[in-house]
Amino acid sequence: MYRFDETLRSLIKTLCFAALLAIPLGLHPQTATSIPSSTSPLESSATLLAVVKDWASEAGYTGGWPSAAPSRVPVELLAVVTASGKWIDPTLKCRDEDSTGCRRFLNLYLNRPKDYTVATSPGIGVAIHVAPVTKIGDCFNFSSSGTLNASAIGGSAIASDHPEFFEASPALQDASSAEITIVRTGLLSLGEKKVRGFEGILVRKVQIEGLAYFIAERRSTAHRSLGIVFSIGRIEHGRFELIRWNDEGGEDGDTVESVLGVIGLKSGHEFLVTTESDPEGQRFYAYGIKDGHLQIIFKGGGSSC
Repeated sequence: MYRFDETLRSLIKTLCFAALLAIPLGLHPQTATSIPSSTSPLESSATLLAVVKDWASEAGYTGGWPSAAPSRVPVELLAVVTASGKWIDPTLKCRDEDSTGCRRFLNLYLNRPKDYTVATSPGIGVAIHVAPVTKIGDCFNFSSSGTLNASAIGGSAIASDHPEFFEASPALQDASSAEITIVRTGLLSLGEKKVRGFEGILVRKVQIEGLAYFIAERRSTAHRSLGIVFSIGRIEHGRFELIRWNDEGGEDGDTVESVLGVIGLKSGHEFLVTTESDPEGQRFYAYGIKDGHLQIIFKGGGSSC
């Protein structure tokens, strides 16, 4: 009986080991790792750059921001986006004073010359050769310069080192007179605490995953004291329904949010990308559709002192 029990136990061990080997890779119970929960280590990702011909103009300032000579353009590391549409801020290791992680970040994203391709309209497909960043200053400035082989990107664009991730994205269009009137009425109805005038506001529209949105930006520095500097909304049944507003400009008008472009992934996701600037730095936002609504799904990157 004892010999039979030993034989049975040996057979069970053999069968269990064989069954364990038969489990497909990746289905084993997961153990704690250092991989960020925001993305799978097996999911491919692309680095995004903000390409702005004149940061001073885009930020609404008359000086203090880099501007490029002809054929060269300032670029700034924006974010990393995965093929399925998850956004990652790779600059956090440096901001958290993680010296090892920061060096790895430099080696991965910045310390070598690289070719990027514009993924936004206008300028889709334009190549940009970017110089390496070898040092990060006290203001965590992840910027460099690039050489364009064409000049058809407008004032700003978004470029990537993996253009195969992207498909043609919708371009921003000027709103019609009737649409501007609806947006103006909707914004002024917010009251003087938010909007004290409509002067200096540019209204454009864009399709994001099949839904039409209207973007109102106050680009004129002369009118920043009139309140809201950036807003997004929809026109429903002849009324402007506000989704997002940014009135950080305040009385001094020292904070500005403006559109960089819209990117479209082959997975079907589309994102409106903006930059918010102030005298001490800037950050990036990505707006995407979540649960059927336009929401901020990424905030980070940029520079800060």
